[in-house]
Amino acid sequence: MNDLRVQEILLNNMGFTQENVNKLKIFHDELLRYNKKFNLISRSTENDIWSRHFLDSAQIVKFIHFQDNKSLCDLGSGAGFPGMVLAIFNKNPNFHVNLYEKSPVKREFLNFVQSSFEIFQTSERLMRIECILS
Repeated sequence: MNDLRVQEILLNNMGFTQENVNKLKIFHDELLRYNKKFNLISRSTENDIWSRHFLDSAQIVKFIHFQDNKSLCDLGSGAGFPGMVLAIFNKNPNFHVNLYEKSPVKREFLNFVQSSFEIFQTSERLMRIECILS
């Protein structure tokens, strides 16, 4: 499935906004850039990020109630799947997505995407990235 078809599905069938898709595009580009140095995802999936990683992650939004004073934890978030995609989708500033990752390299990438590209509202802390202790 090509990238544009996945974007159409996200927009028309899964409740993503154009702003969400634009943020996923930034995430996509940075993931490819970082992956050259740090191997965050398998090189064999680089051409399928939209279908294999974004769409797969997005499929669970229909099962999550993004309610006030609730949160979601993605343990072992890796390159941000599904947590980063869910955080991008989240429209409720009182619902928090927490990503937990042991690898300092992966945490650095996740923090970079979150802060440098203003993927999340700066006035609210919609996402937290922490270390999982071994």
